[in-house]
Amino acid sequence: MNPIFRTILERKYQGFMKRCLRAKTNQTDFLKQLIRKNQNTAFGTEHGFSGIQRQDDFAKKVTVRNYSDFNPWIERIIRGEKNVLSHEPVRFFNLTSGTDKSPKLIPITASYNKTSRELLNAWVGGLVRDHRNTMSHCRLAIPGKAIEYFSEGGIPVGSASGEAYKSALWFIRKKYAVPYEVFELDDFRLRYLLILRFALQRPLSFLATPNSGTLVRLLQLLEEESDTLLRSFYDGGLGDVPERIKKLCPPDRKTGQRLLQNLNFGNGTFSPLNYWNTLQTIAVWLGGSCGTQVGALRRQFPGIPLRDLGYHASEARMTMPISDNTSEGLLATDNNYYEFIPVPEYESGSRSTCTFSELEEGNEYYIIITNLAGLYRYDIGDIIQVTGFYGETPIIRFLRKGKDFSNMAGEKLHINQFLEARRRTLDRVPVPLRDDRFLIFPNQDLCCYDLFFEFASGDSGNLATSIAESIDLMDLAQRFDSHLKELNVEYASKRNSGRLHPLRIFNLDPGSIQGSVDSDFQAGMRDSQYKYRFYTSVPPGGMR
Repeated sequence: MNPIFRTILERKYQGFMKRCLRAKTNQTDFLKQLIRKNQNTAFGTEHGFSGIQRQDDFAKKVTVRNYSDFNPWIERIIRGEKNVLSHEPVRFFNLTSGTDKSPKLIPITASYNKTSRELLNAWVGGLVRDHRNTMSHCRLAIPGKAIEYFSEGGIPVGSASGEAYKSALWFIRKKYAVPYEVFELDDFRLRYLLILRFALQRPLSFLATPNSGTLVRLLQLLEEESDTLLRSFYDGGLGDVPERIKKLCPPDRKTGQRLLQNLNFGNGTFSPLNYWNTLQTIAVWLGGSCGTQVGALRRQFPGIPLRDLGYHASEARMTMPISDNTSEGLLATDNNYYEFIPVPEYESGSRSTCTFSELEEGNEYYIIITNLAGLYRYDIGDIIQVTGFYGETPIIRFLRKGKDFSNMAGEKLHINQFLEARRRTLDRVPVPLRDDRFLIFPNQDLCCYDLFFEFASGDSGNLATSIAESIDLMDLAQRFDSHLKELNVEYASKRNSGRLHPLRIFNLDPGSIQGSVDSDFQAGMRDSQYKYRFYTSVPPGGMR
């Protein structure tokens, strides 16, 4: 990286750290300025913004609400109405599937974009401070499609990550491993193959994508489709690709030979660090359900530092991690206004909030945000944990979506408890899994939980001699069940009383879990927003 750019980015990082020391002032000023600027909007007029002087006034006049509560206001913006939620014009709608069935359109304004970009620049500044050569070679990032369509009022709707990727300055785009045109393709398999083709042609020093499973899947596909990729390098092109992309894929026998040598060295297994020996760091989400395949990523890239991208969603960018291999981050107190509700109070029906200065280390909270694009006291449905403080600023980590629990008989089993039970079980019985992910089916008919894993087969691939066939599923299920009892007293109570029956574990055919994920991508789910769903409402196919 150019030394001048590095210096600028490191100063952004230093500036953020200084602002962390005056977090209380940041929050007070943010709310006052936001209310003043938006008091004459349709929302501000209806909710009496002109009479708001303090946080208490804000809480009295504006109730905590979710996306469905904002939907009528957003519909007005979609139709082209101005000055609805924000005095600033909405320049973009971030399209996200969220956790609901219908897609959500999140309004984005210029000031929202500016503060998000500043926080990202500070994050990069911290990264290059710790890893000087991270940006020395090409970068593989995987954004969404910039524009899917235009709203009735002519506002573009799409992926903010794709728009940022596409519109970056020329000297930044010059270092991209993959041209933006590839991310316009709807066929996810062809898109992945092209990502691989371009990435294999370049020395990479930095990989970035929110979901670690995306990188794991790319490496799986590389081995599955190695013949296709090798033909592409020797002959040019790659199947039925648009002409504008085909021109970017001429024959490249030098890369083809290098890939073939790598595969031959590993007996058909690709060795990423032998191939990309310039790689310095990988940026992914390390927390929540997105962290389930981090273990597989570490096995593929041993010794490479992992840096969390920060806790952010379509609605807000909220934290800046400053250390490797942790999902913890400093709360960005000048990007949004934050309120919190302790988990027990929220789940008992209370929506009474506290400010960040009232947070206690170790406790878990639902987070409520007010951003620069017109979302006021917005319940994003996320649970965070406070892990410490830096000056006045809380250090938090994303734990899970609030809906990530099952409650057949009052047990309220969180995803994190299943993950911890799996860890404890496999620590005692080191069963090789083909995929780090698994599926959970709350079996209402039998009043028990059914878990579905993929167990690795033996080297010969012969089912009769596979490792999977030697696993005692009943013993494994009993161990898992016991650990869940240790982790959740309500589950133990329901199991001991017979209200819940013993947990069961089943083996799935290889590729079943990834097949369901691929189907989601083929149906239009974007990689950058994909959140793996542990709970399933129907037993999966491929069960043995």
